[in-house]
Amino acid sequence: KKAFLHLSPEEKRVVLSRKEEKQLPSKNHFAVKKQKALFLASCWDRLSTVHRVSIQTQSGLQGFGEVEVKLRNETLTFTEKGHWIYPNSKELDFSNVLRWTIDHGSQMIALEHLRHGPTRPVFLFHLAPQGKKRLQSIDSHLCRDDCYFGRLELHPRHIRLVCRILGPRKNETLYYTYETA
Repeated sequence: KKAFLHLSPEEKRVVLSRKEEKQLPSKNHFAVKKQKALFLASCWDRLSTVHRVSIQTQSGLQGFGEVEVKLRNETLTFTEKGHWIYPNSKELDFSNVLRWTIDHGSQMIALEHLRHGPTRPVFLFHLAPQGKKRLQSIDSHLCRDDCYFGRLELHPRHIRLVCRILGPRKNETLYYTYETA
């Protein structure tokens, strides 16, 4: 895991990818840039219609909840409230706040966790178009000893956010499935 931190972003992506990613066609630089911009705008529009979330962890926990989305300028805030269901059928309430910020110039969306409030965000990663239905983190983010990666996949009826966390005591993948209108 220590060696992983010293890999280049591309090498990290190869290690974490489970299947080969398709690249956008590169016949013309401006056409590719336009295609990415249109895809990013489409993704942003879909994110603004999210209303429910289900979370599955690699270790077997499941969570279900409602999502309140607020749009302000180039920022979406997801306020998630729901409950975790443990294998013994015990339930525990959860709440979570995520902030998504689109940057049209760099063609990326930044994802932050607002566990300490909106003035002290915890940056997770930047997502950039990677293929026709996916955004991929462009680099890992270090938070103490943990390394965060992510990808956002667009499906016909939902959006899936996959967060990968690696660290000395963590090796977890979280699957957020966001229902869209």
